[in-house]
Amino acid sequence: MLLEALVSSSALQLDRFLLRVMNRIFMSSEALPAEHVIRNRLEQALQFYTQPEFLADPDLFHVRPTLSHVPVVRALAPLPGGRMIETTFDSGFVPRNPLYREAYLQYRENQRIHLWQLEHDEPRPTVLYVHGWGGGIPSIELRMFPLRALYEQGYDVAMFTQPFHGIRTPRQARFGGQLFPSPRFERTNEGFAHAIHDLRVVLEYIRLRGRGPVGVMGASLGSYVASLLSGLEEDLAFLVLMIPLADLPEFMWTHGRGTADLAWAERVGLSKERLQRLYAIHSPLRLEPRMPPERVLILAGRGDGICTRAQTEALWHHFRHPSVHWFPGSHVAHFGRTDLLRVLGAFAAKGFEQTT
Repeated sequence: MLLEALVSSSALQLDRFLLRVMNRIFMSSEALPAEHVIRNRLEQALQFYTQPEFLADPDLFHVRPTLSHVPVVRALAPLPGGRMIETTFDSGFVPRNPLYREAYLQYRENQRIHLWQLEHDEPRPTVLYVHGWGGGIPSIELRMFPLRALYEQGYDVAMFTQPFHGIRTPRQARFGGQLFPSPRFERTNEGFAHAIHDLRVVLEYIRLRGRGPVGVMGASLGSYVASLLSGLEEDLAFLVLMIPLADLPEFMWTHGRGTADLAWAERVGLSKERLQRLYAIHSPLRLEPRMPPERVLILAGRGDGICTRAQTEALWHHFRHPSVHWFPGSHVAHFGRTDLLRVLGAFAAKGFEQTT
């Protein structure tokens, strides 16, 4: 236990350094306009995104799409018993806010869905993976998370690229994730709507191919999106939330406390309560869980200094007390991988078994 505590403590220092870097990137992602312009944007965003009908019926905002575009499939590399492939579609996503629609659609690279798949020759159940902030590069995701091990255990793995990340990074951004989430309220809300839209297209595509049931796994920001998806979709085999984010306003306010950036936000009229109202449209904690607790697994780092224990506990309460596996390490440094893989593999096997 002492060694584990030392490991987690050391990893926590790495998280704190990364958090400082993330905060600096977030606030400098683009030139901010004058304060009166931001105040006007905030009022307009609150007026649109807090409409009662959106909050009463989430599908009015997160409109269910149909698979209307022909996918382009490209083989990348052979794998034992299968292959790695890339599948792309036109997204067809239409931003909800008419005042921001034209500005959002200028990010042309973001308008295609990209799916990277580890696929067996014979149909297998699929683990649909949603990466975290700054991620979306398959070679890195495969090193950081136990995705190849899931393939080796007999499952297909589909890696979804989030909006504004990876190959979807627009030319206006210096790197993936710079523009989403961001201080631009409309782009953040539309980005989450875009992610859910595209994930629903991917789910329909996988199901139409008859590959078997689909379970969803998200990491960090991806766990936020995966949790939201699970509150909108009924036919998921299971939900795995790793180093999870549950409450975006709480995350921003907690880590911003005492900083000049938070003081600036308050000066332009933003408060934690107003941010909660503004982001309620995509808050997974606001939706009634559709997943029974026995089909939800949370994998959390004991020394996570970014998505802290409070974030895990919020999800634990929301999903009615599912299993939680605490591993030694932090948000970016994961130790005890053998034990983590054992827990994850057993959970996936049980989840797929219950849906076949």
